[in-house]
Amino acid sequence: SQIPYPAHTPRWFAWLGGIPNKETKIGQTLTVVIPTHYAVAVQFHHLLASSETSCGNDRVEVRIGEGSNPPIRWTYGLCRDRSTNGVWTSTPWYVPIDPSLGGKIVTVQFAAKLNGSANSNFLVDTVSICTIEPVAGVVERCTGMAAPQQP
Repeated sequence: SQIPYPAHTPRWFAWLGGIPNKETKIGQTLTVVIPTHYAVAVQFHHLLASSETSCGNDRVEVRIGEGSNPPIRWTYGLCRDRSTNGVWTSTPWYVPIDPSLGGKIVTVQFAAKLNGSANSNFLVDTVSICTIEPVAGVVERCTGMAAPQQP
Protein backbone atom coordinates (compact mmCIF):
# COMPACT_ATOMS: atom_id res chain seq x y z
CA SER A 1 0.00 0.00 0.00
CA GLN A 2 1.04 3.60 -0.53
CA ILE A 3 2.06 5.85 2.34
CA PRO A 4 -0.31 8.84 2.21
CA TYR A 5 2.33 11.41 3.21
CA PRO A 6 5.70 12.27 1.66
CA ALA A 7 8.68 12.80 3.97
CA HIS A 8 9.62 16.36 4.91
CA THR A 9 13.20 15.74 3.86
CA PRO A 10 13.21 12.80 1.54
CA ARG A 11 13.33 9.89 2.04
CA TRP A 12 12.40 8.73 5.54
CA PHE A 13 10.34 9.84 8.53
CA ALA A 14 9.14 8.22 11.75
CA TRP A 15 5.43 7.39 12.02
CA LEU A 16 4.15 7.15 15.60
CA GLY A 17 0.65 6.22 16.69
CA GLY A 18 -1.88 4.73 14.30
CA ILE A 19 -2.66 1.82 16.65
CA PRO A 20 -5.32 2.37 19.37
CA ASN A 21 -4.39 1.44 22.95
CA LYS A 22 -0.70 1.32 22.07
CA GLU A 23 2.51 3.24 22.78
CA THR A 24 4.90 3.60 19.86
CA LYS A 25 8.33 5.16 20.22
CA ILE A 26 11.55 5.85 18.38
CA GLY A 27 14.82 7.40 19.54
CA GLN A 28 18.42 8.26 18.84
CA THR A 29 21.39 8.06 21.20
CA LEU A 30 23.95 10.86 21.00
CA THR A 31 26.58 12.73 22.99
CA VAL A 32 25.43 16.23 23.93
CA VAL A 33 27.95 19.05 23.71
CA ILE A 34 26.57 22.11 25.50
CA PRO A 35 28.29 25.43 24.83
CA THR A 36 29.03 27.60 27.85
CA HIS A 37 26.92 30.64 26.90
CA TYR A 38 24.01 29.00 25.10
CA ALA A 39 21.06 26.79 25.95
CA VAL A 40 20.54 23.65 23.87
CA ALA A 41 17.20 22.32 22.63
CA VAL A 42 15.62 19.86 20.21
CA GLN A 43 13.57 21.13 17.26
CA PHE A 44 11.66 19.00 14.74
CA HIS A 45 9.09 18.98 11.95
CA HIS A 46 5.84 17.12 12.49
CA LEU A 47 2.70 16.09 10.65
CA LEU A 48 -0.34 15.34 12.81
CA ALA A 49 -3.47 13.53 11.62
CA SER A 50 -6.09 12.66 14.23
CA SER A 51 -9.78 11.78 14.44
CA GLU A 52 -9.66 12.20 18.24
CA THR A 53 -12.11 14.89 19.44
CA SER A 54 -10.49 15.44 22.84
CA CYS A 55 -6.91 16.74 23.03
CA GLY A 56 -6.49 14.93 26.35
CA ASN A 57 -6.86 11.30 25.22
CA ASP A 58 -3.89 10.76 22.87
CA ARG A 59 -0.50 12.44 23.27
CA VAL A 60 3.05 12.61 22.01
CA GLU A 61 6.01 12.99 24.37
CA VAL A 62 9.58 14.06 23.78
CA ARG A 63 11.91 12.40 26.26
CA ILE A 64 15.53 13.46 26.71
CA GLY A 65 18.00 11.96 29.15
CA GLU A 66 20.30 9.10 29.99
CA GLY A 67 19.34 5.45 29.58
CA SER A 68 16.67 3.68 27.57
CA ASN A 69 13.70 5.32 29.32
CA PRO A 70 14.57 9.04 29.59
CA PRO A 71 12.32 11.51 31.43
CA ILE A 72 9.54 13.39 29.63
CA ARG A 73 10.56 16.94 28.68
CA TRP A 74 7.55 17.92 26.53
CA THR A 75 3.99 16.62 26.03
CA TYR A 76 1.44 17.56 23.35
CA GLY A 77 -2.15 16.37 23.02
CA LEU A 78 -3.11 14.81 19.69
CA CYS A 79 -6.58 15.70 18.39
CA ARG A 80 -8.55 16.71 15.30
CA ASP A 81 -8.30 20.45 16.12
CA ARG A 82 -4.48 20.25 16.04
CA SER A 83 -4.21 18.22 12.82
CA THR A 84 -1.87 19.77 10.25
CA ASN A 85 -4.00 18.71 7.24
CA GLY A 86 -1.24 16.69 5.59
CA VAL A 87 1.31 19.51 5.84
CA TRP A 88 4.68 19.25 7.59
CA THR A 89 5.00 21.93 10.26
CA SER A 90 8.17 23.21 11.88
CA THR A 91 7.54 22.76 15.56
CA PRO A 92 7.39 26.21 17.15
CA TRP A 93 8.55 24.73 20.46
CA TYR A 94 12.10 23.99 21.42
CA VAL A 95 12.41 21.16 23.90
CA PRO A 96 15.24 22.13 26.28
CA ILE A 97 18.09 19.78 27.10
CA ASP A 98 19.15 19.85 30.75
CA PRO A 99 22.62 21.48 30.97
CA SER A 100 23.75 18.75 33.38
CA LEU A 101 23.62 16.33 30.43
CA GLY A 102 26.49 18.11 28.66
CA GLY A 103 29.13 15.70 27.44
CA LYS A 104 27.04 12.67 28.40
CA ILE A 105 25.51 10.03 26.16
CA VAL A 106 21.77 10.74 26.08
CA THR A 107 18.72 9.49 24.23
CA VAL A 108 16.29 11.76 22.40
CA GLN A 109 13.07 9.78 22.15
CA PHE A 110 9.64 10.48 20.67
CA ALA A 111 6.69 8.45 22.00
CA ALA A 112 3.00 8.45 21.06
CA LYS A 113 0.46 7.09 23.54
CA LEU A 114 -3.04 6.41 22.24
CA ASN A 115 -6.19 5.31 24.03
CA GLY A 116 -8.92 3.33 22.27
CA SER A 117 -11.51 6.03 21.52
CA ALA A 118 -10.17 7.27 18.14
CA ASN A 119 -7.02 7.10 16.06
CA SER A 120 -4.13 9.59 15.99
CA ASN A 121 -0.94 9.66 13.91
CA PHE A 122 2.16 11.73 14.66
CA LEU A 123 4.90 11.82 12.03
CA VAL A 124 8.30 13.32 12.90
CA ASP A 125 11.15 14.32 10.58
CA THR A 126 14.13 16.66 10.37
CA VAL A 127 15.09 16.51 14.05
CA SER A 128 17.77 19.06 15.01
CA ILE A 129 19.84 19.96 18.03
CA CYS A 130 19.82 23.76 18.40
CA THR A 131 21.80 26.29 20.39
CA ILE A 132 19.73 29.19 21.67
CA GLU A 133 20.95 32.62 22.77
CA PRO A 134 20.22 32.77 26.50
CA VAL A 135 18.97 36.37 26.64
CA ALA A 136 17.11 36.88 23.39
CA GLY A 137 15.83 33.30 23.12
CA VAL A 138 16.74 33.36 19.44
CA VAL A 139 17.77 30.15 17.74
CA GLU A 140 21.42 30.53 16.86
CA ARG A 141 22.16 27.29 15.06
CA CYS A 142 20.53 23.91 14.50
CA THR A 143 22.42 20.77 13.55
CA GLY A 144 20.55 17.79 12.10
CA MET A 145 20.63 14.40 13.80
CA ALA A 146 21.18 11.08 12.08
CA ALA A 147 18.17 9.03 11.06
CA PRO A 148 16.30 7.73 14.13
CA GLN A 149 16.78 4.12 15.23
CA GLN A 150 14.04 1.82 16.51
CA PRO A 151 14.35 1.34 20.31
